[in-house]
Amino acid sequence: MSLLIMVLKQVFENLSVAIRFSLFWIFISIPFHIWSISNSLNSSAAINITDPSMIDRIWSTLVVNLLFTLVLWVVGTSVAINWHRYVLRDEIPAQTFLPSLKNVTFAYMWTSLKIGMIVLAITIPAMLLFGLISAVAGGNDFFLILLVLILLGLFLYFIPIVLRMSVILPSIALEKPLIIEEAMELTKDLNGKIFGSIVLFTLSMGVIGGIVQFALVFIISETTTLIILTSIINFILSWFSFFISLGLLTVIYGYAVEKRALSYD
Repeated sequence: MSLLIMVLKQVFENLSVAIRFSLFWIFISIPFHIWSISNSLNSSAAINITDPSMIDRIWSTLVVNLLFTLVLWVVGTSVAINWHRYVLRDEIPAQTFLPSLKNVTFAYMWTSLKIGMIVLAITIPAMLLFGLISAVAGGNDFFLILLVLILLGLFLYFIPIVLRMSVILPSIALEKPLIIEEAMELTKDLNGKIFGSIVLFTLSMGVIGGIVQFALVFIISETTTLIILTSIINFILSWFSFFISLGLLTVIYGYAVEKRALSYD
């Protein structure tokens, strides 16, 4: 609880700095969200994979999403490095996009890619196994619910481990790189705090998102307006979740590596 409270205080009390650091991220994301909204509004027709125009549309959608992901990865790395250095070193960069520390940026991206590959190596087999068992179960509702609960439990078990592993990212941003074994050793007593913070934040965001979505559906009956407002809210929530994730990594590093207290004045 103290971990999440500290992260929330850091983000809210430095909201203007967070927005400044992520201006380019926002600038890149808005056109993509507008394009996504347009796509949603034009996708009411049934998908016909034999239609050449539909195939072209699917490919163009995949290409745009891939390009957006790559650009957002680079921009997000810049934001992450700036945030780590601001919170842990009181450093405000002269330029907020692609800091002058180019080697740090590339090292941060490469390490985040390796961590992502580890996550995929765990996630993909689990999802394939889930699909296989679901097919064998033949639509048994109780069995499917049990499988979902098991997968959720595994997710909640592995997420703290991934976060502990990811403490090497702030260390790279500060040019004091750790290796994964060091990060895991330094954070070995934080599993409970990390787990509690993730569960509490996930539930809170789910409740907030659900309430807002329900309110919009209840108040607005016009589909286009509903899609646009939902997209805007999802954009804000994704931005906020991004900074909470960065904040968790930053605070965990400060506490586990630099022996800072879990308090924020």
